[in-house]
Amino acid sequence: MGDIVNLNRFKKRVTRAQSAKQAEVNRARFGRTKSERVSDELRAERASDLLDQQPHRRRRRLMKSPVVKRSIVVAGHKTSVSLEEAFWNGMKEISALRNMTLSELVGEIDGNRQQGNLSSAIRLFVLDYFKNRTIAVPAPADTKQHASSGG
Repeated sequence: MGDIVNLNRFKKRVTRAQSAKQAEVNRARFGRTKSERVSDELRAERASDLLDQQPHRRRRRLMKSPVVKRSIVVAGHKTSVSLEEAFWNGMKEISALRNMTLSELVGEIDGNRQQGNLSSAIRLFVLDYFKNRTIAVPAPADTKQHASSGG
């Protein structure tokens, strides 16, 4: 004789199997099941609520800082400076023009600085260097004036 089977348990097992099969079909068709979609929607809603409560953190996450922290050896000691890419490139250009390493240039800036912050001193040095270089280059002559007076 056969085993005794509880009809309710059998029906539940069949229903679960059909649900699992349908979920697999949906996952293949839509990329995720309904429960995964609902779970993702709830997670996104909670995250949105959290961001609404803390707007200052939201802005910080959306905007990537242009400042990059770099390590450099100055007078035999490793230190870090936080600089924007433009100032870092300017410093590399200045050191190449002076035939010195970045460490030597930063050491010179560090020795002459009057500010407490090395990163600020570097920014001011680079700004001053290019400002003075721009002033030293004579402005191009006004070509319209020469063209009208010569003709």
